[in-house]
Order: sequence, then structure tokens, then C-alpha cells
Amino acid sequence: FGWYVLLANEFQQLGKHIAAGAGFVSNLVLWGEAGYFDTSAETKPLLHLWSLGIEEQFYIFWPLLLWFVWKRKYRPLRIIIFIAIASFCLNLYEINKDSVATFYSPLTRFWELLGGSILAWISLYKSKEIAKTRAKLNELFRVILFRRLSDDSKVLANIISFTGLLLLVYGFWRLHKTMTFPGKWAVVPVLGAVLIIAAGPDAWFNRKVLSHKVLVWIGLISFPLYLWHWPLISFAQILDDGHTSELTRVCAIAAAFLLAWLTYRFIERPLRFSGHNNIKVIFLMVLMAIVGVVGFYTYHEKGFILRANESNNAVTGKIAVQSTEIIEYECGKQIPELQSYQFIGGCKLSKNAPPEIAFVGDSHTMHYKKSLWNKLSDESLLMIAQPACFPVSSDRFLKGECKRKYDAVNEYLQNSPSIKTVVLSGFWNYLMASGSEENDGGWVQVDPLTEEAGKSFKKNAISMISGLLKSKKRVIFIRDNPNIDFNIKNCFNSRPFRISSTLRKECSISSQDFRERVAAYDAVIDEILSDFPSVEVYDTRSFFCKDGRCNASDGQLPYYTDSNHLTTYGADKVVDDMLKKGYFDRH
Repeated sequence: FGWYVLLANEFQQLGKHIAAGAGFVSNLVLWGEAGYFDTSAETKPLLHLWSLGIEEQFYIFWPLLLWFVWKRKYRPLRIIIFIAIASFCLNLYEINKDSVATFYSPLTRFWELLGGSILAWISLYKSKEIAKTRAKLNELFRVILFRRLSDDSKVLANIISFTGLLLLVYGFWRLHKTMTFPGKWAVVPVLGAVLIIAAGPDAWFNRKVLSHKVLVWIGLISFPLYLWHWPLISFAQILDDGHTSELTRVCAIAAAFLLAWLTYRFIERPLRFSGHNNIKVIFLMVLMAIVGVVGFYTYHEKGFILRANESNNAVTGKIAVQSTEIIEYECGKQIPELQSYQFIGGCKLSKNAPPEIAFVGDSHTMHYKKSLWNKLSDESLLMIAQPACFPVSSDRFLKGECKRKYDAVNEYLQNSPSIKTVVLSGFWNYLMASGSEENDGGWVQVDPLTEEAGKSFKKNAISMISGLLKSKKRVIFIRDNPNIDFNIKNCFNSRPFRISSTLRKECSISSQDFRERVAAYDAVIDEILSDFPSVEVYDTRSFFCKDGRCNASDGQLPYYTDSNHLTTYGADKVVDDMLKKGYFDRH
């Protein structure tokens, strides 16, 4: 299906994810992809296999551990609980340092699976002790709840079951995609599931609701339903360029149920319950190997770009932000002061020499890197990027690990004798408001600016800029490029097949509408810059916004890769404009 409907870069990514799924390492591959220039989760048809990867890695590790414990005659429960606690603590420690790694790493997710393992061991090997304890607690709760002795033996089971249900309901209500996860919040669904299972078949909810034939049927098809649902929803998102209608989503879910039942009836049951097990194992292993090789070959061949016509290939290539190769060096040897810090966007040098110009920011600095490396090839450049933190942000971001990195970088910049110029750029609206949400089509809608956030951003920005100026650094401040409110791919007839979306007549937004949308943020920036007349300001809007429109394309090729990040082509245009206006003539 991907062959007929995906662009070359999308088909290449699908091939990589097929190979990763065949090798049960989807979580590790997705972990390596994650970042500000990563494609939207909704456009990855095999994204859901990350959880299967973690499960399979657990199933490889777990029997080996049990064998080791049995061989050494250790006490299994203590070992299991120790590993579960260690995994949970690592999850809590890492979630604020690197939420993406914490989400995809098996080491920070094993505790969730071990919750079931602990319950299974206790049920198997401590059944008598558990039965006695449950009987005593059941009698206690009968007296508390009914104020009299009762022969109801299911009171405790019902309490445990309903507590688990309430935790799951609370999790569905409280957890949402903008929260960092797993972290502490993962306890809610894990504990809820453990309690419902621990309650056993006598609990009313388990006996009357979960045992209903409709839910039992859903349980039977649950695994193929898991496999089918996300590819259908994802392909619908892709074919509608992010503007999927409610009807389309309902149809995708209905199709997932139908296909899941057909898979269970004609594939899963025959494979599970027929004979010839050895032949089936060999057949499935060979088939999986073939699938993995085909996926890897598709990735290696860059999605068979010759499937599309030449003009669409050019557009696709330019939309991909990683379009040219550059040579870069890690900061370690040249900047030992920053060796102990990990920067999500990286700490990179264009030359293996002390840097002369430093670029500090977030992903809206990173998208200039290839252009700067190529167009300022005679200079020694440094780029330090930390999304949701650098170059300066409101207090909501500027705390904890972010604050420690921020202080270390500031101290280095101010004390470095080689650095003469510091360039500050970033997604200022996002850094100021400290949050956003993605709408259909990938438009990042920044949260409204509060008075408190504006004041803390201003305070932090003044502190940073004044420190740089006192240390005799030349400071260049880049006003951010406009963020567009539509999917850039709708400007080009590049998709082989669409459901309903149409091409935009104008690949631009109204300058007036944009300025009204960002007026509150601009006012804070203006107040800050008014205190520092020596700071040189480059406004990207002087390039993008002309004749009442802010353009996302020159009519041939896109400036944007999504709603707010620039392609290499767009970044080249901005850097050329800065060079033309003399911003890098001296440093």
C-alpha cells in the first residue's frame, strides 16, 4: 500500500520501520529518530510496534533471569522486586532529563511488565498465605462496611477490582499526550491493571462486565486489533495531509475491527491450534526474515525515488530537512567545560579548533546548521542546541537540568577568549509561553502568553544578554521565522494519492493576521531589545513577509519542512540574506 500512496522519503521510513519490526527493535529505532526534525507520530504507520519491541526484549531477558535465579538458588521474589524498583527509579530519574529515551528504553519500562510478574509469582507460590490474608481482610471490610458480620466473601475482591477500575478511569481522564510519560503517572494504569487482575473472577466488575460476551470477543481479537488499528489511522492521516475527518476515523476503526476478526479467524486460530508446529516455526521465521530484508532494501534504496516524477522528487528532497551532508565535530576536546552535559540538539563544531562564532538556541537554531556550515566555511562555528530551554526561556522551562545546562553554557560563552560573536535564535513564542499543542496538519499552536511567563522570560533574557555584553561579546539576535497554520505539503502536487484534501492556491499566510497573532510575544521582545541598543537584530520576516503575505515557498520549492521549521532550502535563503546585509562581516 505504501508503494502506491507514499512519497519517497515516507516510503523509505516505512521500509526502515518494517525491518525494525521484524527484528523486534522498533522502540530502539524510533528512539534514534525522535527529535524536533522528526516526522509527526501520526505519519508513522508502524509506530505502535514500539511496545511490541519492549515486550519481546523483556521476553528474551526474563527467562534468562529466572534460569539464573533458579540456578543460584536465590529468592526469586526479592530479585524481581529489586529489579522492578530499580527500573522504576531509573524511569523517575530519566524522565526529566530525556523523556524520549525514557519512553522508548526497555530499562525504564520493564517495571511495568514486572508488575504482572510479581503478581504471577505471588499467586503461584504464596497462594495459601494470600488466601489467609484475604480472608482476614475480607472479614474486616465486611464489618466496616456493613457494621455486622456477613457471609459475603467477595467484599475485598470487589474493593480491589473497583479501585483498579477507578485508577484506569482516572488515567483515561487525567493523562494526555502533552504530559511526560511514563514517569510517575505510569503507576496509575499499571496499578489499575494489577488490581483488577488480582481481584480474581469473583469480583462483580470482573464477573459481570469484563466477562460479558462482547468484551470477551474484543479480548479474543485484541492482538490483531492492536496490529491493525494504527496503520489504518496513520495512512488516513497521511492521505488527508493531517486533516482527517471524523467519518474517516470512524471508518478506519470499523475496518480495524473487521480485519482483526478476519485475522483471528483465518490466521491466528489456524496457526495456534493446528499441528505441524516445527514446520510452522520454520515457515514463520523464513517469512519474517524475508519481510525484514525487503524493508531494509526499501530503506537502503531511499524509498525507490524513481516511482515519482522528477519535479515531485525535487519537492520531496527539499522538504526533507537533512538534504546535504556536512562535517562536524563534537565539543568534547575543544570545550571540556561542557563535557559532562548532554544537549538534545547537540554541541557541535564546524572545525576541530576553538570556535569564533557561537550559535545558541533550540530547534529553530538547528535548522540553520547545514547552511551556516556551508556558507561560513572559513569560520570556526559552534552550535549548542537544547529544545525547550535554550537560548533563554521563561521560568517554567528554565529550571532543573535545563537551568544547570543554561548556567554552564553562559559561563563558558562569557569566559571563552576565542568566541567573539554570539548569535541567539529560537522559537521565541514557544520558549516564552512554555508550551504548545499540535493541531491538524502539524501546526504548532503556542499557548497563550501569561503575564507571569512574560516577566520571567524578560528577566532571564536581560540577565543573559547583559552578561554577554559585559564580557565584550558581539550579540546578534534573530527574530524567529513566522509559523504557518497549514500543512506545507498541501502547496505541492507531490502525493500520489489523496482522500479529500486539495492544493492551496497561495502557499502563504496574511502578514497582518500573523502579526496580530504574535503581537503579545513581540511586545516582550521589543521591551528586552530596547534595553540593549548595541545588540544587532536580524528579523527573518524581512525576507519571508512581503506585500502583505508571509510566504512558505518561492513558488517552486518549500521554505518549510513543517509549520515552523525551515528546510535547508529555506535556511539557505535566510543565511544568504544575513550575509548580504553584512551580519557576519565582523565577529
